[in-house]
Amino acid sequence: FPVTICCSFNLFYGTLQTNVTIFVEPSSLPMIKRSYEEYKNTNGFKSTVNFQEFDRRDLYYFKILDKIEKIQASESMKRYSQRDSSGPPEYTKPAWVATMLCKPLFLQLAKQRNLIPVNTTAVAWSDFGIAHGYHNQPYIDTLTNKKLLEPNTDKAIIFNRRNFEPKPDPWAINGVHDGDDAFCPGGFYIVPVKLIDEFNLKFHRIVQELLIDNELIDDDQTVLAILSGLHRDISMLVDSTRFKNNPSEGDYFPVFDFLKG
Repeated sequence: FPVTICCSFNLFYGTLQTNVTIFVEPSSLPMIKRSYEEYKNTNGFKSTVNFQEFDRRDLYYFKILDKIEKIQASESMKRYSQRDSSGPPEYTKPAWVATMLCKPLFLQLAKQRNLIPVNTTAVAWSDFGIAHGYHNQPYIDTLTNKKLLEPNTDKAIIFNRRNFEPKPDPWAINGVHDGDDAFCPGGFYIVPVKLIDEFNLKFHRIVQELLIDNELIDDDQTVLAILSGLHRDISMLVDSTRFKNNPSEGDYFPVFDFLKG
């Protein structure tokens, strides 16, 4: 992890009060813990942090890296990738796209390891660099002395940063600019505990049946856009452009809707 990502994590969760479980590979754990402890000893740390190790070789998409690589080189994928000629990692890097597609599996892993408190009704996936706070002081000022609230929801909340309706079709360009500018960022979303298994099932069916079976591959943002179009029975889109105190950058501003204090 770059130093800037650790700084973002420490600033965000050190300033905000919540419960955080970090899934981290053993090779990265000493560096991340050292950064956390140094910040905590100097500045204090408002959130409660629980470190959990995992092995990427146990995660499904890392078991099929060869298949992902072949798909990325396929003729179907070459046509698909014409939407973005810059060669983004979801089209070119098997390990990167595997990481993106494994995100929902960590929610399931937390459930399987009994890491979710009994009375918790919803959990949030949050990317490690959520705050971009190391150079965004207004963002951090907004979080000071705030607590992250548990939302009252019976559906998965997927945030839509552009207030447009995604199309449940992988060939659709789910964005408002040229190229694949995703409607549904994957950096922060919320899933009711009772829906974790069903959410995972439907997420990974989309990956398999609409992407892999058609020799396509893409990242979690595209899958979330498709899921929000196909499965409103378990999901809802929330327009993130309505949030007050949005920072000027980043996918992760929906946290502001769940702050107290």
